[in-house]
Amino acid sequence: MTEKAIARWIHSGGVPMDSFNEISTDLEFFLTELLIAVYPEWKQDSLDGIELTHCLVTDQNNCSMLGLVWLIRDQKTVPMLMEIKTDWSGEKILWCECRIGESGSEGMLRMDYPRLIKKLYSIVDAKNSINWAYHLAYGDR
Repeated sequence: MTEKAIARWIHSGGVPMDSFNEISTDLEFFLTELLIAVYPEWKQDSLDGIELTHCLVTDQNNCSMLGLVWLIRDQKTVPMLMEIKTDWSGEKILWCECRIGESGSEGMLRMDYPRLIKKLYSIVDAKNSINWAYHLAYGDR
């Protein structure tokens, strides 16, 4: 149901944004499963919340999201950038590309919420300038 709920939300246009709360838990589980499949260290952690700063549903099948994710282990936040494409029926995710966290000299930088939200708003137009700690793709683009 997780993937289907996310696909339906995107297919419906993701509007109103308040409706994101209905699928945010599904998105947390979906991304955590993908992260564990690609990065074994994610077996020790998972996502514990998502707050979007920007969400753009470009048509019935494509969505770009920029925001913060909370990490369950220490309740710190890291940036997230994601693109998702659904099939025409809105029942399945065809592909997803996601970047999570910023790389630092000692691993992924984990920040308290106020510090990171300031940084996120300063990089909205320069999201490719982040040295992303994790990058995963799902499906065929």
